[in-house]
Amino acid sequence: MPLDKATLHVLRKARLPLGIEELRGELLAHFGDALEPPPVLSELTVLVTKLGTYEVDAGKVDVRRRRSIETKAQVVADPLPLELRTVDPGERTCRILQGAAERDGFRLVVASPADHSDIGKSLVKCLGDGASHVSFED
Repeated sequence: MPLDKATLHVLRKARLPLGIEELRGELLAHFGDALEPPPVLSELTVLVTKLGTYEVDAGKVDVRRRRSIETKAQVVADPLPLELRTVDPGERTCRILQGAAERDGFRLVVASPADHSDIGKSLVKCLGDGASHVSFED
């Protein structure tokens, strides 16, 4: 296996920073005699530097700190989906409950005591036939 590809493989899996001696040991442990050419410390240091993503500082291999990432000058948020811009939250709730009403079973809507009667009546109106409002206060 070519030394540059083997080095990239080991560095991508390694926990950096990694000593250059440790890198050589990892290369030999992973690939052994299959490496072409065998890793020599001086050549390994030059190879790691040429890879571009990594740097060798004081015998340790680490990710370059001088890399820059170009970003857009201004980040623009995605527009809200159409259904969230045009549909009233009450209507959206009604559609969700209508879809759920088509399935078996029942749905229990819990509301605060002060709003219970008004919300229950509006849901019955929204859901139509088959919906009922039960209140212990009426």
